[in-house]
Amino acid sequence: MTDSALSRILGVLTAPERTFRAIRERPTWVVAFLVVLAITAGVGQLAQSKVDTERVIRDMLEEAGTVDQARIDEIVARQESRNPVFEGVASTAATALIPLLCALYFWLGTRLFGGEPTFPQSLATVVHAFVPWWALKALLSVPALVSRRELSLEEASRGLLPSNLGFLLADDAPLLLRGVATALDLFTLWGLVLLVLGFAIVARVSRVASAALTLVIWILVLGLTLIPMVLPKLLSG
Repeated sequence: MTDSALSRILGVLTAPERTFRAIRERPTWVVAFLVVLAITAGVGQLAQSKVDTERVIRDMLEEAGTVDQARIDEIVARQESRNPVFEGVASTAATALIPLLCALYFWLGTRLFGGEPTFPQSLATVVHAFVPWWALKALLSVPALVSRRELSLEEASRGLLPSNLGFLLADDAPLLLRGVATALDLFTLWGLVLLVLGFAIVARVSRVASAALTLVIWILVLGLTLIPMVLPKLLSG
């Protein structure tokens, strides 16, 4: 297979070590970045369109019991008046910012451990690690999304693929346990392993150092997983 930007998207899934060595010698990130962003943002918008935002807002505020009905109606009306195009653009921009911030984090972090990657090498490594973590998971969830008329906020955040341990727990399982189990997702772990492998190769640091830096990313993932689970509980007191 020729070493092209497109072939590396498949290569990171089937031959990651060879792909990251190629990235070290000739970093390419634009194509992978656009593919990952387009798939992730597109499927994310599809999932969001199936969430009844009005009902979610009303349920959360009514459970909190600290906002009167008139104020709830005002908040809902303001939410419904938002421009969906602007919301989509803002959401896509926020999604695009994540790999850029991750690349900056790894670029600085690996240098603390003696590595000397360039920023393009760091960004290329991150976006290729996100291919299974974001893009592949999103693509595989499309059939389940299309078959559903409506999603809860937690389902939209967690995803519909039974690829994490959270699907094995009962609904009344402790909140912290559910959060950790949900974060232990096959595609997330796949992406984290690629980050460890990729930066060990591209930045020329030890796998222990690369794993330590990646662990911080997983902790952030865990925190973001817990937010949609914890927020309604906090609002309800």
